[in-house]
Amino acid sequence: QLSPMPGGILCAAVCDGEESVWTGLAHRENPQTAQTWLKKLKALLAFWSAGPRIVHNAKFESAWMRSAGAADPALLYDTMLQACWLNENEAHGLDALAVRYLKAPPWWIHLPQDQSFGLVPLQTLGTYNALDALWTHRLHQFQRGEPLEKKLLDELCIPLVKLLVTMEQRGLHVDSKTYRLALNELDREAQLRERKVTRSFQGLNLRSSKQVQTLLYQKLKLPKQYIRQKGVKRLTADGDALQVLAKL
Repeated sequence: QLSPMPGGILCAAVCDGEESVWTGLAHRENPQTAQTWLKKLKALLAFWSAGPRIVHNAKFESAWMRSAGAADPALLYDTMLQACWLNENEAHGLDALAVRYLKAPPWWIHLPQDQSFGLVPLQTLGTYNALDALWTHRLHQFQRGEPLEKKLLDELCIPLVKLLVTMEQRGLHVDSKTYRLALNELDREAQLRERKVTRSFQGLNLRSSKQVQTLLYQKLKLPKQYIRQKGVKRLTADGDALQVLAKL
């Protein structure tokens, strides 16, 4: 979906790295006049545009703010995109990244499961959003901890954040002939590598994570690799795990 999700902002949270605050906007538990709501929304849009801003999934945030009439901030940092640049093979959800790198507690556990945010009590939703803002800020600080990573983010990642939103809104031109040639070449290379592996391990389906895990950890007896997802430790054969095993 190229357009931002419809609907009003239920509540908003900001953080300076140490303290988070949140305020209700369009939540059903926060009855207010249209004039009061509009005043809050205008203040939020002006705050966004003043920048710089740090968010997780800036593409969505920026698309929503643009649709509401706000200008992009001069500097827009995206911890999700930064995580993709630094390690494209890991999970890029805020919860997974904060738990993995910052040892964050599972702040989402008080959210009701399979329930619309609009039905979640405002106090619960506001606290959750405030903690989202806190861990986003701290994750950004962590990602910029090394000189090489800081240079990569400043010169390559950050300039692309707003461009990606514009690309989705306006579209882009692709040379279909060149695209097909590149796609065919990649497909031939993938098939060649797959045949080499399946010749050695008959019946193996490389698209089955369970079969790959069985091969790596039961048949080949390689050290088991784990990830944490929402606080739960799980066996994995993802890209990170394969990179670790390849160095053994």
